[in-house]
Amino acid sequence: MNQKTRTPIALRVAIFLVIYIAVIVFVYGYTDLLERPLLLLWPLVAVVDVVRFFISIAHWSDEMVTNGIGAGLLVYFAVSMVRFLLGRVRLVNLLGIALGLIFIYAAVPKILEVENFARDIRNYRILPTWSYNLLALWLPWMELVAGLCLIFGVWKRGGTIVVMGLLVVFLVAVISAVIRGLDIDCGCFGNTARELARAHRIGMQKIFENLAMFVIAVLLFLPSKHRKSLYY
Repeated sequence: MNQKTRTPIALRVAIFLVIYIAVIVFVYGYTDLLERPLLLLWPLVAVVDVVRFFISIAHWSDEMVTNGIGAGLLVYFAVSMVRFLLGRVRLVNLLGIALGLIFIYAAVPKILEVENFARDIRNYRILPTWSYNLLALWLPWMELVAGLCLIFGVWKRGGTIVVMGLLVVFLVAVISAVIRGLDIDCGCFGNTARELARAHRIGMQKIFENLAMFVIAVLLFLPSKHRKSLYY
C-alpha cells in the first residue's frame, strides 16, 4: 500500500502564511507593505487586474500586457497555494511553481522591451559593450522556457539546471553591484519593475531573494528519494 505522510494542517497553515507574506514582500517590498496594509489582499487585487486586462485588451501596450500576465500568474499561484493548504500539492512542487512563475514574469517584459533590458545590463558595468544587445535578446527567452519547464514538468530537470545557472549569474552581478555601491534597478522585471522601484533596487534584499530562489532550485534538482520529507 502506498502510504504518504501528510503534514499536520497546523504546519501547512504556518507554511502557507510564510509563503503568503514572502510573495507580498517580494512583489511590493517591506516598506510598501507597512505603509499599505491592504496589499495583504493581493489575490483579490490580482483578480481585478486580470479582469481589467481582458476588458482593455484592445488597447495594446507593453505595460498593459506585462501587468495582465503578471496578475494572471499571481492568481494561478494563489490557487496553487490553496491546493497546498488542502494537502493536494507538495511543498517542493509549490515552490517549483513559484520559481517558474517568477522566471516567466521576469522574461515577458524583457522580451517586449529589449532596448530597456540592454540598458539595464549596461548599468552593471561588468560586461563588454558588444554583449549588451546579445544578452538582451536571448537571456529572457531562456528564462521563459525554463519557467515553463518548471510549471508544466516538461524537461523539468533541464529547466532546473538552466534556472540554477542563471541564478548564479544574477547573484554574481548583484553582489558585484552592491560591493561597488551602485544605485541601480536590478533589471529583473524590465521597465514594469520601475513602478515598484524600492522593491527592486539593488541591495541586500535582492541578494537574499536570489539565494532563496537558488536553494529552491537545488531542492528541485535533488532526486525525489532525497526529498521525501518535503511532501507537506
